[in-house]
Amino acid sequence: MKITSDFPGGNIKLLSEQTENGKTVVTLEQDLRDTDIWWFYWCFRIDDPPVGEVEFRFVNKGVVCPNGPCTSVDGNNWCFDKSSRVDECCFRFNFTGEKSRYFSFSIPYVIKDFESFYETIKNDKALKRSVFTVSEKGRELPLLTMGNGSRDIFFTARHHCCESTASYVLDSVVRSILVSYRDMLDRFTFHIIPFTDIDGAEQGDQGKNRIPHDHNRDYTDKPIYNVTRAIYEYTDGRDIAAFIDFHSPWCWGGANDEPHIHMGPEAEPTPMLQYELAEHIKELTAKDARDVIRFNGVITRYGDKANLVGTESSKNFYKLKRNANIAFTIETPYSGNLAYGYTKGQLYIFGEHIAQALYETLMK
Repeated sequence: MKITSDFPGGNIKLLSEQTENGKTVVTLEQDLRDTDIWWFYWCFRIDDPPVGEVEFRFVNKGVVCPNGPCTSVDGNNWCFDKSSRVDECCFRFNFTGEKSRYFSFSIPYVIKDFESFYETIKNDKALKRSVFTVSEKGRELPLLTMGNGSRDIFFTARHHCCESTASYVLDSVVRSILVSYRDMLDRFTFHIIPFTDIDGAEQGDQGKNRIPHDHNRDYTDKPIYNVTRAIYEYTDGRDIAAFIDFHSPWCWGGANDEPHIHMGPEAEPTPMLQYELAEHIKELTAKDARDVIRFNGVITRYGDKANLVGTESSKNFYKLKRNANIAFTIETPYSGNLAYGYTKGQLYIFGEHIAQALYETLMK
């Protein structure tokens, strides 16, 4: 049996492997690397596991969410396994002869997942792909643009690289606009940066509170990351109708189990338009009769709680320095409060609702 994190998005520290009462027990912890606080992301693969039950114990606080670990045989198709959860520090899995199996804190999303998504839309003539910039580790950051309107809309994700469910929602927003709301492309030009911290996403870093600061705290007078400097230059002088940054929140509990929004400053020219967009998202998710992710209107206004005045973040930059009409961060939980954890399908439906809400807000 071998436990490894040597694959895109992998993150684990193997501390011990032993036999207790005839059962294999593996002791693990997440790799914090260059994060200066405790965080919870982990993702590993077990090769040639023994047939039967293996117990996995985490020693660096609770990191097994209430819906259990997310697991996959092929690294592409994932589901939460609530039945295997013992408590927030332990899960047990019964292996039945598979050669390999992946386990993760949540549904991962790395470069190969973006490329798989891009394959489904690449032939659309309204879409263009280019290299936005090159990361510190030499990776090319993709930029998608679509439409030829006179006003601009920006979407970004993975300012904190472990926040993977946000990427599936962003993919769905992009596809929904191409499929269902194409008349927006005559009025607006969309700019999508799917990996702000592309190195961290591929390396399996936590990303949050990266030393000396993370990518979402780099909107300073002297940014240290290539992508932030590129954003400064690329957005200069544009007429920005909306900016949405796609995130995931704290690991679980309370508001972190449902989508919520951190509002940008209530600044001119349209201080309240972002609240109108949020209300549209709430209404659309409430009307859907399916078992879907619902935005119940939980927002944090600029200046409240963790949404502190003066924070050097993306939404504040776009609202205060680029005069965007709408600028906020939408947080999609890692596993959520549905019965057995989010699925990719449910994340896609949530993205469809956001796209429709944006349409109804800006195309009226």
